[in-house]
Amino acid sequence: MTLSTTARNNQVNAFGTTINTGAGANGTVEYGNSDMSAIYITWNLDGTNPLTAPATGVATFTGQPIAATGGTTGTATHYQLKNKDGGVDLGPLPLAANLSVVAGQSYDLSGTVTQPAS
Repeated sequence: MTLSTTARNNQVNAFGTTINTGAGANGTVEYGNSDMSAIYITWNLDGTNPLTAPATGVATFTGQPIAATGGTTGTATHYQLKNKDGGVDLGPLPLAANLSVVAGQSYDLSGTVTQPAS
């Protein structure tokens, strides 16, 4: 089965709405260890529109690259996305490559959300 572009864009929009749910200021992306008991760095997503408008089932994080400062030194192996209330909407999932995080150092985040056609 192949999804239409409209269906793919609707799925990406729905995920953006999920991240934007809650009473807090913004959703977040966190990098941490495998069970996320140690969070090394947290990026704050845009509080109004965390994702750009999708095209062909692909959207990027609004305002990327998004800067954040390492909070704790350690090796990040996993990530998760949280909504405005701090609930985990995605993850923890393994990073494509581990990241050595140093407390106080600045890190930029860029990313996409993709709904494939099939």
